[in-house]
Amino acid sequence: MIYFIIMERRKMKKALLKKIPVVEAGIKDKQYMELCRQNYLMKVQKATVAHKRTLILNLYNAENIIKEQYQPFCRIFFSNRDFITYFIKENRWSIKTLDILESEKGKFISQIAIRTYKEKRSIQQFFHCTDDAVDSIQLIQIEQQKRKAEKSLKRKKRRIKDIESLFRSVKPVTGRFEKWLEYEVLKESQYIFYQYSRRKMIDCTCSHCKSKYQLERSIPRHNKEYVCPICKRKSIFKAKGKSGYFSDYSEAVKIEKASDRIILRHFEVRKSYAAHGTGEYTLSYHEDYRAVFQEKFHFYYPVYSCLAHKNVWKEKYIDPYFHYRYHLDYTIKAYQTITQMPGMVYPYNLKNVFKGTPFEYCSLDYFVKNNRFVELPVVYYLKTYLKFPLLEQFVKQNMFYIALECLYQLPNEWEETKETNTRHFLGINSRYCSILSKYNMGIREWGVLQKMEKLKIHLSEQEIFAYCKIFESNRDFLELNQYASIRKIVNYLAKQIEKEEKGKAYKLSGDVSGISHAEMKCYQTYIRSWKDYIEWAEKLEYDLKSRYVLFPKNFKDVHDKTFREYQKQQDKMERKKTGKRKKNCEPTFEERYKTTGETNSESGLYLKSSWKLSGNRKRRTGVRTLCRKLYPSYCQSGM
Repeated sequence: MIYFIIMERRKMKKALLKKIPVVEAGIKDKQYMELCRQNYLMKVQKATVAHKRTLILNLYNAENIIKEQYQPFCRIFFSNRDFITYFIKENRWSIKTLDILESEKGKFISQIAIRTYKEKRSIQQFFHCTDDAVDSIQLIQIEQQKRKAEKSLKRKKRRIKDIESLFRSVKPVTGRFEKWLEYEVLKESQYIFYQYSRRKMIDCTCSHCKSKYQLERSIPRHNKEYVCPICKRKSIFKAKGKSGYFSDYSEAVKIEKASDRIILRHFEVRKSYAAHGTGEYTLSYHEDYRAVFQEKFHFYYPVYSCLAHKNVWKEKYIDPYFHYRYHLDYTIKAYQTITQMPGMVYPYNLKNVFKGTPFEYCSLDYFVKNNRFVELPVVYYLKTYLKFPLLEQFVKQNMFYIALECLYQLPNEWEETKETNTRHFLGINSRYCSILSKYNMGIREWGVLQKMEKLKIHLSEQEIFAYCKIFESNRDFLELNQYASIRKIVNYLAKQIEKEEKGKAYKLSGDVSGISHAEMKCYQTYIRSWKDYIEWAEKLEYDLKSRYVLFPKNFKDVHDKTFREYQKQQDKMERKKTGKRKKNCEPTFEERYKTTGETNSESGLYLKSSWKLSGNRKRRTGVRTLCRKLYPSYCQSGM
């Protein structure tokens, strides 16, 4: 039977395909399936849709036909270049091939029966197959795979074409950009090569300014830092006999605008030095990732396409559930690079690139201008700005460190804020805000200032900076201000450290820029010990108003002595508690002898007669349970 259906579009339209009448199986099909013992039956229909031939394959379950249920469970529609499958009961469409039924039904899909030769011939004619030896089911599978491959190829070509049109406005790298890569991105890649000799003066060559000069033999040392006397740039000595081939690596990001999109281009830059210390080097770079923002970020990476016979850009799927512990180092590096786009940002086009975009007021140009040599995760910066617009104010007020901390770990409560004033948002006065900005402090230092304002602690700018430096912005030590001022405590500890540890005394009002990590840990250990000493003295009811108690002459000895006294007090209190528990216990040797036969009087304590305590049964049980817990080795047979 042939049905004519007019369709406006050439594409297969599901609503019209559903209207094609369903061919039911019959008694002859039932008799045939009982004999052939196949899993499925296929019946063929033909229709003309939009003046084009359409082949309809109706699939029936053999078990249903035997039960006289003659409706098909799915229908496969074929056009000249497409196919689609409709599952009737589930009312769903699929473009999966015929062999998918084997996994869904759990039966071999090859066991499909076609009852009449006419139907087999219709399938071969539709697919223009003249070889009668080819199985009809196999032919259907081949045609499905062929059509899927053609559609996949078209999608790939269309995707490549769309990406090429997207990146058509991307300009090639200019000479100015190359110079920026060489002299600013790889600024620290500068060396002074020298040839060791026993003469008084040694010949040296600077890799940056190409100057040749002589230095005294005692000055050059391999891998030692030195300032070039000609170009005045920081360099590293390299002995020609010790330096082989080596290279320096860095990352850079260039931002461009394409119509209503923002394109981020990530470059990997490398400066390679030749062996034998000649000072010659080659600059190489390549673009490895791109990120495009239009409502959200899309990431691309270059691959070689056999279709286009060249390198093309392909969109990268970003796993939202990426876990670092499940990956190797190089996969983690690749994931972080493409999702963060870290690197130094090209600064010369940032003024106009964000105009008319959601990032127009993100202040990235101001950040880069004041931090030219900082490798910034650009994608994180732009994403954080969309969630937290107050980031712009942090940058404009020179709070760059707080801004960087927000990129990696933005507090949840900050995302929900609608505050536009930085001082009101931080909850500190204008003086503390200026200190945050002047010393470029972070979130931990902000917590210190917040607590200082709460506890009404008054320190100068220099003292606040010194406190944050020495104690690594620990807020807990500020609570000691109730006993004495922080200034006096630190000055006292400095004297004790200078006396006991033979170390340098750092005061809050002095210069602490040269303090080492070990010295900081020493100060923190001493202030924790002083905190413990004050807590013990308070429990021992010492007079904490006396300066002799607060600041003893020999802190270590007094600290240890106070600890011993505090320990004695605790032991005494514990003995009192133990004595109260023992009032309800007495030794009963007779019961021990009756139950176990032991006569040793040191065997332990036993519960008094519970009935003497009270007539309340619950109380007697509670006393027995208490003794079992307190004296498990003594209160066994006596219970």
